[in-house]
Amino acid sequence: MGRILWAFALVVGLTSVFLGYRVNERGGRLLSLRTAFDNQPLSPNHAEALAALTNDVAAKWKVSFGLIDARRGFPVVLSPAKPTDGESPSFPIETLSTLLAEEAELIQNLIFKFGAVLLRGFPIKTPQEFEHIAGLIEPNLDDKYLGTSPRLLVPNTSHVFSASEFPGPVVIPVHCEMSFTHAPPPTIIFYAFRAPDSGKGGETPLSDFQAVWGDLPNSVRSVFESNDVLNVRSYFSEENLNINPLMTKSWQMMFETKNRTEALAAATANGFNASFNWHGSIVLENHSPSFRTHPRSGQPVWHNHLQVFYPDSIAAEYSITAVRTNSLFAGLMCVLADLMVAVNTFFHGLESIGQYAMLGNRSHVPQEVMDVVRATMWKHTVLYPYQTGDVVAIDNMRVAHGRQLYSGPRTVYVTWGGK
Repeated sequence: MGRILWAFALVVGLTSVFLGYRVNERGGRLLSLRTAFDNQPLSPNHAEALAALTNDVAAKWKVSFGLIDARRGFPVVLSPAKPTDGESPSFPIETLSTLLAEEAELIQNLIFKFGAVLLRGFPIKTPQEFEHIAGLIEPNLDDKYLGTSPRLLVPNTSHVFSASEFPGPVVIPVHCEMSFTHAPPPTIIFYAFRAPDSGKGGETPLSDFQAVWGDLPNSVRSVFESNDVLNVRSYFSEENLNINPLMTKSWQMMFETKNRTEALAAATANGFNASFNWHGSIVLENHSPSFRTHPRSGQPVWHNHLQVFYPDSIAAEYSITAVRTNSLFAGLMCVLADLMVAVNTFFHGLESIGQYAMLGNRSHVPQEVMDVVRATMWKHTVLYPYQTGDVVAIDNMRVAHGRQLYSGPRTVYVTWGGK
């Protein structure tokens, strides 16, 4: 018996070492471009361009403008100016509302030029106040949601939703909101109603997908220049017990109906080919562009959900988090995510993993190509801890967002819109 236990312990130990090596090698490889970029000399051009646009407004309203990440040039952070007497700044929400109304053109210009604007240090204390502020930034808010994350409308609001109902340990890869649809919302706005108590984890990473497209090697970019993306998504039925954690949402929640005929009609109206499978789940297929031309700049932007729907997307994201934060938990989640996808795919096919994507000609994107895309995304990604009351308005036609894992209380709301 003793020898059996020793042999078992040896196998477990060697397997752990091997898996740990795999996780670290994978995460390190995907972060390699980011590490190299961070070691390059800092260019001051972003800060100089911001100052030229905002100095007069800053003096007029007694606010300050800066950059969270000067190397990557975004997001712009707008805060109350610090009083010269050392006291805490006082900036009533009524004054902020007036500023946003009178300087609407500047705020829109900053979102366009820099990709995102973060309001920090203002007394935005409720979802209703957030909805008011968001409406000043983007007057055409929407409540139509066709995405994959489960979301709930916040009571006593018309356009404010929970950012995601996924539990804290779940990571969400960076993506432009609803980029797989024919008309993604131009703007998305997040609000940190309660930041994590520790100040760590739960970040909303922002990635400049315009820079990503321009930075991809020609050999990788050519794969997507000649192909669109085929998205396949499955949503379970609330009539049946769902024990598959890879199936994220019911079709009843997606289409806000319990009637199959109505759900099929809604799917068709939104450009999806829809059908129900034998166990009551709805399967949606649609083609979307690999890249889009930005409506204002005219520049090409990586604008699809391939990095989210690719079968190993969650495991890859956990490997990055494991290396970046030295997290054993993230490493274990990476192994578990790989295992769940492998088991589900082996027994039930790709449809069982909830969503997947391939090239429009139904050929699979090679793993090495996908790894280059992910590494380039992380090169152009900004991470910063939330502070309670933060509001960040994002150009969804250029800048992607995601979510890092966290533990403990955290409440983030979202709204979107634009024409």
